[in-house]
Amino acid sequence: MRRREQLGRNSSPILGAIYSQSVKIVPLINQATGIDGNKKMNGRKRHIMVDSQGLPLAIYVGAAHENDGKADIECLAQVLNNYVNVEYITADDAYRNTFEKEAKACGIFVDISQKLPSEQGFVPQKGRGQVERSFSWLNFVSKIVERL
Repeated sequence: MRRREQLGRNSSPILGAIYSQSVKIVPLINQATGIDGNKKMNGRKRHIMVDSQGLPLAIYVGAAHENDGKADIECLAQVLNNYVNVEYITADDAYRNTFEKEAKACGIFVDISQKLPSEQGFVPQKGRGQVERSFSWLNFVSKIVERL
């Protein structure tokens, strides 16, 4: 909240963006792990919701096989407990149904963005850039910690 105020913004954001990232397990991990069927990766999955500046609003880490929509209900609960002004969340197709219904029940509009079937290759999606930047920050920090 302080960082948002330093940037001249309202301390409680109106817009959030949510996405998940699967990461491979590391040796000696004792938390729940699983295989992400889409990415064929054994590990954990990070779910993160960020504001328009890429600052984290909510983070949930679970087994890679957990459904995005159900796991991100935890992120939604964190946001509702800490940021009362959130009205709008951008997400991809994985958050359709469960997450979208829960957010709607809380008065939050979820904008599901997806690539049209006619589009080929990489197509930028709304809100995705902020989340990807936050994931890169997390990856950078984890690489530094590994070296210590």
